Amino acid sequence: MFVSHVLFYRMGEAIELNVGGVNYATTLDTLISFKDSLVASYFEDKTNVRLPKDSHGRYFIDRDGVLFRYILDYMRNKRVILPENFSERERLQAEVSTCSLDFHYFQSSTWPSYWAL
Repeated sequence: MFVSHVLFYRMGEAIELNVGGVNYATTLDTLISFKDSLVASYFEDKTNVRLPKDSHGRYFIDRDGVLFRYILDYMRNKRVILPENFSERERLQAEVSTCSLDFHYFQSSTWPSYWAL
């Protein structure tokens, strides 16, 4: 089953996601908070993106589900706090780039343990 948009959800209403097999719950407000991001394009009325649903009715996004938690944190809080000794920075940077988000600290050769806008 595919949907072309999900703006029939009221702002603030919970939306369930399955990102690469990892389940998340968030709000439409959060998902469209970065207007030019790939994630926002999935949930805005003006796009023709067809987002599939899994067998439990969750919107399925075929990305790295474990790393998506940091992207979702960034969308919620406008910053990300990484665990000490975080070893997947290159993979996270690739996910962020794919999602068209601008973590401006990504350009730094010495990543801090958090990023903020």
